[in-house]
Amino acid sequence: MLIVNTGEREGLRLRRMYVRHVSEQRYTELPYPKDPGFSYHDPVVAGEAPLLFLSQWESRGGGGFDWRCLLLCELPSLAIRPLLAPHDLVLATGETGKWVASLLGASPTGDRLFCSMGRSVVKPDGRGETVTYELCSLDVSTRALNVHTVLGGVFF
Repeated sequence: MLIVNTGEREGLRLRRMYVRHVSEQRYTELPYPKDPGFSYHDPVVAGEAPLLFLSQWESRGGGGFDWRCLLLCELPSLAIRPLLAPHDLVLATGETGKWVASLLGASPTGDRLFCSMGRSVVKPDGRGETVTYELCSLDVSTRALNVHTVLGGVFF
């Protein structure tokens, strides 16, 4: 399976995406969010399974975006369903938010995703927050996150 972005963008937002099996000649357009404030980012495929994973973001104006969810698109049907949303992420004591900053890849069978995860934490003195990013893997069936390392000084 191949994924193609036509190059049509609005800032960071992909405007159209197409898919086709390597043996097919024609591409099929991936269903796109009807709301113009939503967009797909970071498409990745499982190498041995007909699965496409996407991150969905919502524009908050002024060039900023908020992460809304990870999506699973089953190919070739193009059926898209939510896989992980912010309310699925359990916050530890002191954390004020978590989000998938970048979807980086999928295991060959699609049972595990690799991503950078943003995490905001209240500063020890209680004045403000700090944001850190971590390299994580996500078990697709259980939604369990495994943090591999902190990405010091990195912004995605």
